[in-house]
Amino acid sequence: MKKNVEIMIDEKVDHHLNLKESAIEFFRELNNELNCNPEENIDVLINFQNIIFISHSFAQEYNKQKNKFYTNIIEKKVPENIKAVFENVSKHDD
Repeated sequence: MKKNVEIMIDEKVDHHLNLKESAIEFFRELNNELNCNPEENIDVLINFQNIIFISHSFAQEYNKQKNKFYTNIIEKKVPENIKAVFENVSKHDD
């Protein structure tokens, strides 16, 4: 059975996602908080609902950390301006 865990990223970082170091720390804390077996069937839902700003460096590092993370990460309620930054970063990382 699949388990879902939802995280409000603004409560863990801030409403303004500026520094790439903040993305690294976010995933480090997420790993510690979940404290689960990598084989465990889990989806982590990252809720971006209250995010006002995201820098390119945060978005780039977020994607890098997400790709290394041991479980499935799903973004939800991502504002259009934040989505545009993620899309822009993804284009340049290809």
